[in-house]
Amino acid sequence: MFKKISGLGLCLLLASSMVYADTPFGNQKVDLDNNSSTSDEIDETTAKVEAFLKGDEEEIKDDDKKEDEKIEEDKDKKEEEEEEAEDKDEKEEEKADSKKEEKKTSQYTVVAGDCLSAIARDLLGDASRWPELVELNKDKYPSLVSNPNLIYVGWVLTIPGGSSSSSSSSSSSTSADSGSSSSNTDNPTANPSSDDKTTVLAGKAPKRAVDNPTGAPSLRTQASPSGSGINGKSPQFKEWLDSALDTYGDWNMPAVKNKYGQTISVEMYMKGIMFIESNCTQRKSDGSLVTSYCGAMGFMQLMPATASELGVDATDPKQNIAGGCKLFQKIFSGNYGSAGKATGVDKLMLVACSYNAGPWSSLVKGTWQDLKNTGSSVQGYGIKLKMCLGLELTEDEKTYARNNMTGGQDLETYCNTCYSTAQGYGL
Repeated sequence: MFKKISGLGLCLLLASSMVYADTPFGNQKVDLDNNSSTSDEIDETTAKVEAFLKGDEEEIKDDDKKEDEKIEEDKDKKEEEEEEAEDKDEKEEEKADSKKEEKKTSQYTVVAGDCLSAIARDLLGDASRWPELVELNKDKYPSLVSNPNLIYVGWVLTIPGGSSSSSSSSSSSTSADSGSSSSNTDNPTANPSSDDKTTVLAGKAPKRAVDNPTGAPSLRTQASPSGSGINGKSPQFKEWLDSALDTYGDWNMPAVKNKYGQTISVEMYMKGIMFIESNCTQRKSDGSLVTSYCGAMGFMQLMPATASELGVDATDPKQNIAGGCKLFQKIFSGNYGSAGKATGVDKLMLVACSYNAGPWSSLVKGTWQDLKNTGSSVQGYGIKLKMCLGLELTEDEKTYARNNMTGGQDLETYCNTCYSTAQGYGL
């Protein structure tokens, strides 16, 4: 701008010098009328000055316009930056709120009748969200990782969101998945069918646990097999047992509760039988098949002729378990010997003894008490199964157990060992 003003001043000075001329008498105005050449020059110079001034004015206006545009652009840019900053702040706030919401938890105290799926269903609105409960509580209760079915009354679980509570979420799990309080023996990977509760209400035993024991002894985990051994701790055992239950687990077995208030399931019964028959072992560490003196084989101690009748290979662990489950289905039906026609606890005991002595044995034609009165050692099979299932022993059964089974060990301790070991298989 300074250059423009300087140029303007120079033009004015030149114009002035054209109008005035130096004389010996000082500066005198020239007679323009008598000097046409000078007049033309002045006109030309004036025109140039006016053009210069006009051009300079346009340039100034143009510069002013550009300056205004720049100011406007800077203003718009600043507004955009402010809007972006506000959006960023809002997003950060939303993200923080989201994280805060994710971290928001509450506490729930486990009571009798609870399982993880029921808690997830009632407090989170979806039974299938039980793995979230495992993830949130595994540091406090590490056993949840290996056995989410085993939860205990009094445990305080962290629940994502919701409000704290200590009331029962459910008396039983009907959609199943995982979890039960105290010492539930349900397989962590097994999902009780949705109609198990209806089955129990109809007086029939469920395939898998639907309610929880109170005051039961803690379950014992079987030692992992060594060498070429195969037992209830083998990785595939759960799949073998689940497959057998899903295929042949529809037994006509009455719904009976044990002394811990737990409805005895088909799975519990199968585990009790495997405890008595083979200590839940298919093959020894050297790879040899577990075989009795009379030739019974594997987990369920199937005789070759029986295995053939059932259409299974008893040397194969999966087929062995399936064969045993299928045989019990036949006996419980009441059309394969006499035991299946009994009722209540009698039926559970007589079917077990029928499995041991043979479906058509005369020992199982009467009642459970009739069998015990015969003095047959077969009654020991039924009494031991009672222990494995957590059923209360009668006085005569306690006497028989002390005299023939415990080897001088405290009877209650012996009973607890049978239950905790048998129902701990597969954990």
